[in-house]
Amino acid sequence: MWLTGRSVALIAAAVVSLLLAAIAGIPALLYVTGLCAGLVAVAVVLALLARPRLDLTRTVVPAIVEPDEVVEVEIRVGVRSGVPVVAGHWRDRLPSTVLGEATGTVPVTDGPYATVGYEVRGRRRGSHELGPFSVIVGDAFGLVQRSLSTSDRDRFIVLPRRSPLDVRVGPAGATDGATRLHPTSGLGQDDVIARPYLPGDALKRWHWKATAHHGEPMVRQEESELRPSVLVVLDADPRVHDQA
Repeated sequence: MWLTGRSVALIAAAVVSLLLAAIAGIPALLYVTGLCAGLVAVAVVLALLARPRLDLTRTVVPAIVEPDEVVEVEIRVGVRSGVPVVAGHWRDRLPSTVLGEATGTVPVTDGPYATVGYEVRGRRRGSHELGPFSVIVGDAFGLVQRSLSTSDRDRFIVLPRRSPLDVRVGPAGATDGATRLHPTSGLGQDDVIARPYLPGDALKRWHWKATAHHGEPMVRQEESELRPSVLVVLDADPRVHDQA
């Protein structure tokens, strides 16, 4: 809690009028002294009795965004107090990784709550915290003020910046992740089919049943089953992840 410039001016006026009343012998100036000092004293007493409390509801839309996408923040703020107070300048704390201006003046409303808002943009991927929120309140005459704050915080998430990737054709032209059969020249336990004999084929690959069936030399053509692998890349930099 602190005295405003208006209170300081009233105190100065009270001191000056008191000195003039004593030096110039003008007792009427003592009324001015009492009035100025009394206003400040009453404002201080009312501020001590007020014990204001801050009610806050913050809405962040959308909560998950692409890089540089606008995030709209709406705050419903109210001050509960034993005596009437006036809310003035407000501020919502923003991290250095967020672009935006979260300050302003609480508008005057007929009800106990007022709505303020602002827009921000995330500069870097990861989780970004908004808050705490603070507001300055004072008496109706603007003589005494104090700052109220709340520890409530909200977050929004900025997704990594996406870039198109080149499609790289895997073995046997597989690009869709499906299991393919790939010809191989080795012998194995996989499915075996027959093909016509070619010069240079080993005799141990001779397929006798297929040769008898087709009436021409046939050899074994082994096909091994390929299972495409998937590579997952994880960014382990702790600065871009939520530590909560």
